[in-house]
Amino acid sequence: MSTILLGLTQFFGSDNIRNTSAGALPSLIKCAKEAAPNNISVIHDMAKKYSNNIIDAMETETETDCLIAQAQAVKEILEEAGPNLLQPESVDLFWKKILEFIQQSQNRIDENNKYEKENCEGDDDDKLDEEDLIVLKEENKSENELQVSLAECIGILFKTHGPHCRNLVQVLQSTVLPAVEADGSKQKQKFLLFILDDMVEFLGPDFLGPAYLAVAQKICSYASSKYSAIRQAAVYGIGMMAQHGGATFAQISQLCLESIRTAIEFPMDAATKEKKGKQTQYYHAKDNAVAALGKILKFQSTCADTNLLVEFWVQNLPLTHDMEEAKVQNEFLADTMLKAPGLILEDQGGALQVGRLEKLVMILGEVCHKKQSDEATIDKLAVVIANMSQN
Repeated sequence: MSTILLGLTQFFGSDNIRNTSAGALPSLIKCAKEAAPNNISVIHDMAKKYSNNIIDAMETETETDCLIAQAQAVKEILEEAGPNLLQPESVDLFWKKILEFIQQSQNRIDENNKYEKENCEGDDDDKLDEEDLIVLKEENKSENELQVSLAECIGILFKTHGPHCRNLVQVLQSTVLPAVEADGSKQKQKFLLFILDDMVEFLGPDFLGPAYLAVAQKICSYASSKYSAIRQAAVYGIGMMAQHGGATFAQISQLCLESIRTAIEFPMDAATKEKKGKQTQYYHAKDNAVAALGKILKFQSTCADTNLLVEFWVQNLPLTHDMEEAKVQNEFLADTMLKAPGLILEDQGGALQVGRLEKLVMILGEVCHKKQSDEATIDKLAVVIANMSQN
């Protein structure tokens, strides 16, 4: 099976076949892991063979949609293979190739922009028509999606081979990320935040050293972006800093809390209200901000007034759009109500907060179903409800 698929990753008679064959390779590794989870050498051999094949295919690929599928496959292969797949020198070769693909993509965007500029001047007969401009815009959109997919490959490298990524981080901080930030477009902001979020999630303060605080401040600065997708990426990073930042988080806790509040309270503008898709993205950003607040409560509760944090967190539950984050927050709520219900229901003096109790009842009515909570969480919430009815 793998021999056939490897032979089809460069089958230039069909884009769909190239996409499908690349996408199937990570699944073969997953199957091998399930069949023989302790046979790491076989899994690593498969991962090296498959990833090398796909990277070779990317060298000659001309369709951006195929490159996106191939980049996604490389990311999934690295994630399935896990740590110790690559030696330090191979890590360097890998990220250099990824950065090369990113630069090639940017070159194509620059060529499109140059072509558009050159052909939007002069006589009307020579100008690009509306259809041509739409094509160029779509091509650039796909290229930016490709760059984000390649950024995710870098993130998986942080996750699986973090100790060997010092050269990569140095290059990112000195050249790549400053250039991306200088661009200032929404697409480049997203690329930047994906990299920064993965740094704080997978590398952390011990690895990044003094640069960690600068990365944290940069992430927080995007929590007030007018773009919902950018706010969402920023507050996700703040949640990761709370979860993985350890004692260092105390140095940036106030900035993080202020950034979260800004993101939660960010007003919905008229343009967002007019489009359902934009509304969905808006609420995803808000949900992620509330989830980041929950992570601060769970992992960094000593960094602020816990009672105030709980009040703000409870008032913004339940999450309504990001169901994966909703499940995490609902589990945390259930665990807290089982272990320390006073934290949720009482003020600092131990007096019952009636308003908070009423809000909690409403929340429980929303989250006690499979869409919002896992079975284990639903069982916990059933106990919570029983305890509340008895007391």
